[in-house]
Amino acid sequence: MRRAHSRETVEEPNLIPVMNMVCLLIPFLLLTATFIQYAVIGANAPRLNPVPGEPSSATRPLELTVLVTDQGFRITAAGRILGTPGEADASEVAAPAVPMTRSGGKADYDYSSLQLMLREIKDEHEGESAIRIGAERNIDYATVVKVMDATRADVDGELFPDVVLLAGVI
Repeated sequence: MRRAHSRETVEEPNLIPVMNMVCLLIPFLLLTATFIQYAVIGANAPRLNPVPGEPSSATRPLELTVLVTDQGFRITAAGRILGTPGEADASEVAAPAVPMTRSGGKADYDYSSLQLMLREIKDEHEGESAIRIGAERNIDYATVVKVMDATRADVDGELFPDVVLLAGVI
């Protein structure tokens, strides 16, 4: 008795539709990827140790700091609070140097007054370019970015472009 061997033919899968789909998806993905833009804000981390070989100055460094509070901007320089009568010690709590303004019943930060005060400081300390910015926990990040923009330059030119964010801001 002879058995009949039936040979099944194996068909290869048709990959043309899959390849067509991939050829259409790749340009689409490349086109949509070009619309994504990343914004980078330059800021430096604070230094814990001085850099060896850096010249040490005999005078006390400016150490200009702007603290954003819910009452306005507190500005300290060389361990002193600026904008207060007698310029109190930085360890004391004082009124902000640039208080918030009220317009139409809404309080807002006075960035132009901040720039004016920083311009006065810059005119006295032309060689300084660093500023430290801190904020209380309840201050939103958009406000910190506006402060960074206000401290870098004004209409008269560059103020303090080297921004260092203090701990707790990020």
